[in-house]
Amino acid sequence: MSSLKYFMKEELKKDEIVEVPGTETFADDNGKPVPFLIKKIGVEEMNRIRQNYTVKKQARNEKGKPILDKFGNPVFITEVDDSKVTNRLIVESLVQPNLKDPELMKFYECVDVMEMPYKIFKKPSDYKYISNQVLLVNDLIEDKSDEELVEEVKN
Repeated sequence: MSSLKYFMKEELKKDEIVEVPGTETFADDNGKPVPFLIKKIGVEEMNRIRQNYTVKKQARNEKGKPILDKFGNPVFITEVDDSKVTNRLIVESLVQPNLKDPELMKFYECVDVMEMPYKIFKKPSDYKYISNQVLLVNDLIEDKSDEELVEEVKN
């Protein structure tokens, strides 16, 4: 006999927030990096974000002509704009700093929240770091161990 109580987890009803180390760019008054707080995004929201940046378009050959199937119907391909998906994940996941905060957006002279990751993480190293942290927290990439990184460099 199974029991539903094993599937009734209070923690699943709440957002999980993960603290990750900050970067030198964003240090407190003592020079200590301010940590980032990243919210884990649920599957439903993840799918919605991905769907918003997915387009279906007609496939074309090297010469730009439409590709047709054997019945003469156009062939369609689906493309996902991964950079926009990642940017949206950064916007939706970051709790500290909250990129949607009106004061922060005003400071960076930004009207479109999707521009905020580029404004606040202007240094390529900072943008790469925060995007990797957001993807790691959301289980979209795996954290490589030092040994794996050494092996990768060797090859």
